[in-house]
Amino acid sequence: MSTINAAMASNVGKEAASALGMVDALTWVIIGFFTALELGGTVIVAQAWGRGDREGAERAAAQAIGSAVVIALALGALTATFAGPLIHLLYPSAEPTVAAHATVYLRVTALGYPFLAAALATSGSLRGSGDAKTPMYVNAAMNIVNVAASAILIYGLRLGAARLPALGVAGAAWGLTFARCIGAATFLLIILPRAGRLRDLRLRITSASFFRPDITVLKKVFSIGLPSAIENLTFNGGKLITQTYIVFLGTDAIAANYIAAAISNFLQVPANSLGIAATTLVGQAVGRRDREAARQALSVVVILGSLSLLIVGIPCVPLADALSSLYTRDPEVIRISASLLRLNAVASPLIWAVSFIMPSGFRGAGDATFPMAVSMASMWIVRVSLGYVFALPLGMGVLGVWLAMIIDWVARAIFFTLRLRSGKWLAKAAV
Repeated sequence: MSTINAAMASNVGKEAASALGMVDALTWVIIGFFTALELGGTVIVAQAWGRGDREGAERAAAQAIGSAVVIALALGALTATFAGPLIHLLYPSAEPTVAAHATVYLRVTALGYPFLAAALATSGSLRGSGDAKTPMYVNAAMNIVNVAASAILIYGLRLGAARLPALGVAGAAWGLTFARCIGAATFLLIILPRAGRLRDLRLRITSASFFRPDITVLKKVFSIGLPSAIENLTFNGGKLITQTYIVFLGTDAIAANYIAAAISNFLQVPANSLGIAATTLVGQAVGRRDREAARQALSVVVILGSLSLLIVGIPCVPLADALSSLYTRDPEVIRISASLLRLNAVASPLIWAVSFIMPSGFRGAGDATFPMAVSMASMWIVRVSLGYVFALPLGMGVLGVWLAMIIDWVARAIFFTLRLRSGKWLAKAAV
């Protein structure tokens, strides 16, 4: 949804694209807290489901959803209140127009954090039970709502004598927030007590009492979620730091970086989805105490992830300019963005899956601390430090930031491959 919003809002001007890029870098730091709880819920639900404990799976889902929403309410309120100071603190050199757009976008989308948290946690719990279709249907509906609402609000609408004014960046923010609200409401109607007659789900929370704080279950969820939250904080915090020095490179660099990242993230959707599958499949195998099935599932999914990146990467090389032009008409922004896309398309099939899908499988086995440590060290020692050196002192610009990112992937891949071969990631499978 954010990719589509970026494409629509970017046609308002490169200042809009720059603003959305700045906000997204900050937003993913914040969202990382409750996406980590989504992961914790997925793992605990998958392991309970694997050992045939349906009530345990329902209880874990309820605890993950409830805690994610509570955290998101607090973070959303703080972010909306201090949106302006946050933007000026992080991006003091941003142009006034860009900073103003960014403040509006951050303030409005922060209101949707609780809805996003509920949708993410429910999606993760359903996937943990092996139900990937229900989240697919609901998220597809959210995308349709987002496109319709954002298009109307960004560009305006005329119906006879009545006219809805064009809201630009603010319209993109309200459209995204509205879609998240609809998605959360749909998920909760499906999974909550007394909603079972809507659909025969694999997982359904059959008792409201499961939402009461349960320290035992919360400890299990947070044992996975907390290391992942720290990992997300350091990982996305590192990306935020790189964004702050990209701002020094000018509006063209900010816009090109954001456009290339948005397209790359979209092209990585199949591989990211396989990462979710790895967490679920390994978690269920661990629940059954089947270590060999866990190994086989992870190996196959990593290979499929690399193949998916190769399939989408091959056409991206000749089409990079055309893809970038969907977001902007500025020739310099298109040129920079296309060069970044080509670099990403070549590197991703080689190392991305090992760097990101493999640790997702580790987490499914309950091994969340090792991926956290590697992610923290690699992000700050490699990506942040080298990115700064390449981008500014060596004068490579935003291309230097992306080269540092790829070196970061290589470092992760080395450590995760060694971890896979050692078998230590399965240590908790025998517990």
